[in-house]
Amino acid sequence: MFLKVIDRIIPVLSVRAMSRRRYFEEVIEPLFRELEPVVEDYFAFFSKSLELVRDADRSEISAIVSQVREMRDKQFLARTKVRELARVLHESSKDRIVINFGRCVCALFEAAPHRPDLRKMSKSVKLIELFELVEYNYVGRAELVRALKDSKDEVSIQWIAIVQSYGHLRLRSVV
Repeated sequence: MFLKVIDRIIPVLSVRAMSRRRYFEEVIEPLFRELEPVVEDYFAFFSKSLELVRDADRSEISAIVSQVREMRDKQFLARTKVRELARVLHESSKDRIVINFGRCVCALFEAAPHRPDLRKMSKSVKLIELFELVEYNYVGRAELVRALKDSKDEVSIQWIAIVQSYGHLRLRSVV
């Protein structure tokens, strides 16, 4: 009797494992692959911005703001696509590991506003606004440098969380 129950469970588990593998290969893996260059660009964006602001005179801040905007615009379409796919993933899934992966990806792009009266925004928009505040002498360069360093560190931490979540999904897809 027990062996008959086991014989019935094995095909069900095989179908479930196949579904997980297929879901991983068709949804998670492509999203992760599209995310990798976006994250590389984010690291480059924060590193280059930090380098520019450290080496610049106050008179050069306007030119730097333009340069930073151009750098941000470079991956806009890819960032938007990845962020929205991840949002749909975590909002529509019933699987807690998939939900976590989607949330981790979405969190990569979010930043708390630098003032409480502002709306939630992306890390790059927040930094561009800070650049503009430095440009118009509303805040000092030290605050911008600190925000750039903090954002770069935050991206590193969030990337680790994404990779860990991805690893859980990958492992589960083959088990």
